[in-house]
Formats: sequence, C-alpha cells, structure tokens
Amino acid sequence: MYMARLFMIHTALNWGEFGSDDLSLWSFANDHAAWLYNCIPQRTSGLTPLEMLTKCKTDHSDLLRTHVWGCPVFVLEPKLQDGKKLPKWNHRARMGQFLGFSKQHSSTDVALVRNLHTGYVSPHSTMLC
Repeated sequence: MYMARLFMIHTALNWGEFGSDDLSLWSFANDHAAWLYNCIPQRTSGLTPLEMLTKCKTDHSDLLRTHVWGCPVFVLEPKLQDGKKLPKWNHRARMGQFLGFSKQHSSTDVALVRNLHTGYVSPHSTMLC
C-alpha cells in the first residue's frame, strides 16, 4: 500500500495536468506495486518472492522493461499497428499514461495504457517512453 500511495503522489506532482491524479487509478497502482514487490530481489536472500515460491531463478530482464507508474508513454495509432499507412502529415502516435502490465497476457511486453482524452484503459504492446 505504501508503494502504491507513493506512485499516486509522484504522478500527481509530476504529471497532474493530464488528469493523472484520479483516485479511480488506485487499483492499477496497487497491482503495479504488487507486481514490483514480487519481481524485486529481497536484500536478505537475494531472491524474489516468485523465485522462492517456484524455486526457479530468473534473470530479472522484465525489470528492465518496466516504466515509472503513471508516466506518459506514446502509443502507435491503431492503423499503423495493423500494418496500414497513414497520410504524411497525420500524427503517428498519441500520448497515454502507463498503468502497469496486463494480467490477461503472459508477457510483460503488453502494457496497460490509459487514453488521456477518453480515460479508457487498454492493453498495448507498441509503446515508447
């Protein structure tokens, strides 16, 4: 809970103009805090809680792909994701807000991104920080 509270405060202070300080995002902050807790090695044992549970060692490469919770990310337009082309002067990406990783997908490559205009949260695999 403490880490999720820090996520919300950090986001409100740094990116408040995007409506990022909305309390309805609390559950996403909690999920991301729990994911981080389970993936970060503990000081005493050097193992993550998931490694202790499954008895399998990992290389922690998923931690290299994480973003700061609530930070702005850029997502490709859906037409470009489908392999289609856009007119030359149209925007190719839109800004969204990173809310953690999707639970429906097995890979940490699929992030949950909130649309800043509509507030809709959807999974995206093509995003830039």
